[in-house]
Amino acid sequence: MRDPIVDQQDDLCKTKTFWDNYQTGGGNAKRASWWDSPIIVAECQRRISGNANMDIYQFFKKCLQGRPLEKGISICSGSGEFERTLMDNGLCRQIDAYELSVKRVEEGRTMAEKGGYNIRFYREDVNQAVFRPDYYDIFFSWSALHHIENLEGVIYNARRCLKKKGVLVAQEYIGPNRFQWTHKQLEILNRVLKCLPVRLRKDPKTGNVKKRIDRPTINHMKDTDPSEAIRSNEIIPALQKHFNIIILKYFGGAIFHPLFDHIMSNFDPENDTEAALIRMILLLERVMTEEKILKDNYAIIVAERK
Repeated sequence: MRDPIVDQQDDLCKTKTFWDNYQTGGGNAKRASWWDSPIIVAECQRRISGNANMDIYQFFKKCLQGRPLEKGISICSGSGEFERTLMDNGLCRQIDAYELSVKRVEEGRTMAEKGGYNIRFYREDVNQAVFRPDYYDIFFSWSALHHIENLEGVIYNARRCLKKKGVLVAQEYIGPNRFQWTHKQLEILNRVLKCLPVRLRKDPKTGNVKKRIDRPTINHMKDTDPSEAIRSNEIIPALQKHFNIIILKYFGGAIFHPLFDHIMSNFDPENDTEAALIRMILLLERVMTEEKILKDNYAIIVAERK
């Protein structure tokens, strides 16, 4: 029997390597995904705020009007692109950013210094980190909590580090753990996939045609990035133990996330036919979630500490 401590260390090393590679463009890093489509982003923004032209930063700013936004903390911050944009939009004046990847922290520090951003980077495993108590006005998680194994510990730590009436703001994948798509979801995904012309189903990197969508094996998920979606569908229940959720906006993903993975760059948003095809798929997904055939896989969450 393997030592669980050794397994945890192995997983941490694999996760660190994955995100180091992501930063330098190695492996499967930076492949075109749904968020690279301005059409999908606009639809997500419309579902979140009612306005397709209101980006997430403007939405957060509207939600947080009147609240102190001096000191912030952000987890799994990468090289700080999200944090810099928060500051550009006046959403925080000082941010402590926690990140595991050495290369991403180095890049983040360089960019922050170059741009004059008041961001302090800490290279640490968020699962084990202890944040300064009763210190921050706002806690940011940009697609971070779904990478957290010690979900209860980190959320408790988030509550503890916030001042009274402090808020947590998150944009998260909340779908099936480790992308173990439901039977119904897979059935619908593969029927939609077969309707796409072959040229739009070809992976630009490998040249292989995407013939069907299956659940990734657990071993594959662990070998690639052991942190990916490790407890994603437990995020909202875990938050509710320590926070009062004041805003919860779902924005789909049951179809557009798995369907367009690896092949998003084939769809030209300036091509009327291809743009219409994306919009039809988004409409289909929305109808299916409204009719409760599928569940939303993504959410925006604003929560106040209890």
